[in-house]
Amino acid sequence: MKLNRKLIVALSFLVGGYTMPVLAQETDGEEEEGWSLTLGMDAVSGYWWQGLKLADASVQPSASFDYVKGDWGLSFGAWGSKSLSSPHYDELDLSAGITWKQFGLTLTDYFDFSYNLFPYNEGHSLDVGMTYTVSEALPLTLSWNGLVLGNRYGDDIPMYIQLAYD
Repeated sequence: MKLNRKLIVALSFLVGGYTMPVLAQETDGEEEEGWSLTLGMDAVSGYWWQGLKLADASVQPSASFDYVKGDWGLSFGAWGSKSLSSPHYDELDLSAGITWKQFGLTLTDYFDFSYNLFPYNEGHSLDVGMTYTVSEALPLTLSWNGLVLGNRYGDDIPMYIQLAYD
C-alpha cells in the first residue's frame, strides 16, 4: 500500500499542474475548431468542498475531450480525487456539456466512493449547471448549479450561483 502511495505522489509531481492540449485543427487568427484533449494532475495538501474538508493530501487527475465548431461546443470530462492519507475520501466526477454562443449547459455525476458525503444515494449525485457569458469584450459569466438528484434533503434543491469575471 505504501508503494502505491509513493508511486502516486511521484507521478503527481511529474505531471502535477501541467495540462497538455492536443489540438486537432487550427484556423488562422480565429478560435480553434475541431477536437481537443486536455489532461491534468494536481497534488493538493487538502481537499475542501463548499467549506467542508473532505481529505488531507490528495492527487486529483482530470481529462477533458472537447469539440468546437463555429458557435457550438461539446465537452466530455472526468475529474477525480484520491486521498493519500486518512480520512480516506475518493471521488470520480463525470460530466457532459454543450455550449452555444454565450450559453452553456452541463450535467455532472458526482460519485463518492467512500459514501461519506452522499450516503443516501449510494454515493451518486447529479448536478445541472447553466452559464451565460456577456461577451468576449466583457467576460462576465453568471453560473447556476443545482443538485437535482442524490444529495437532496427534502424537496429543496441545493444550488450555487456565481458571478465571475474572467
